[in-house]
Amino acid sequence: MQSKRFLQRKLYGSNAASYGIICSHILEILLLIPEFMKIKQENLLLKIDTLTLHSDKERLLRDIRKAADEKEQIQAKKEGLLEDIGVLDKEFDPEVASWQTSKGEVVPVYEDCNGRGMDFIKQQS
Repeated sequence: MQSKRFLQRKLYGSNAASYGIICSHILEILLLIPEFMKIKQENLLLKIDTLTLHSDKERLLRDIRKAADEKEQIQAKKEGLLEDIGVLDKEFDPEVASWQTSKGEVVPVYEDCNGRGMDFIKQQS
């Protein structure tokens, strides 16, 4: 024990109180190191989560842009097909066939049924 006091006096002079204060500060710092490491680990995990979310956002935005491009291509193809159908419709004028029944002459006609498009029905003329 005397050698410790001698060392204290030799290193820090006769002010042993200063040595006690320094030791208590070092002890406090040593006790805070695990908490600091825990906070540092949590910050690292938050950074990883942030990077993951950012890459997920970029991937989702890329997928949305791709879907929008595909939708535009499908719409263009649809419009092209409708134009082709219109051309074919003009080129091929169907001959309207009619026939006689016991109630009179019958001719096929096209009619819009409840907004579902054109249906082929037979109607008596």
